[in-house]
Amino acid sequence: MLAWMYSEETICRELAEGVHWEIVRHDECDVGYFSITVGADCVAKLNKLYLLPEFQGRGLGQEMLVRIFAVAAQNGVSEVRLQVNKANTRAQRAYQRFGFRRVGEAVFDIGGGFVMDDYIMARFVHE
Repeated sequence: MLAWMYSEETICRELAEGVHWEIVRHDECDVGYFSITVGADCVAKLNKLYLLPEFQGRGLGQEMLVRIFAVAAQNGVSEVRLQVNKANTRAQRAYQRFGFRRVGEAVFDIGGGFVMDDYIMARFVHE
């Protein structure tokens, strides 16, 4: 699944389709990344947010979310939505601290024998 989702081909295609990707740097090191897609309905989807484990718990994730919301606002977005695995309680708590609320659940068969069992969370850009 990771080889498919993060292949050079997949990322290049997403960039060409307008998906916004950013690499996050701290002390001149790449420590994480995120990608968001702005929909025609003024809703952005936070596709990916990753921070190296050794940099978690330092407030960098919250800084990443601030940046994500700045990008969303620059693109006229009114709401940001995301999916988070139901078992990932640490990420859920981080998103809730930032003002996200649970708005639904979804199970997705993403192929190759992989199934995503997620909560859908959302937050308005101007809260």
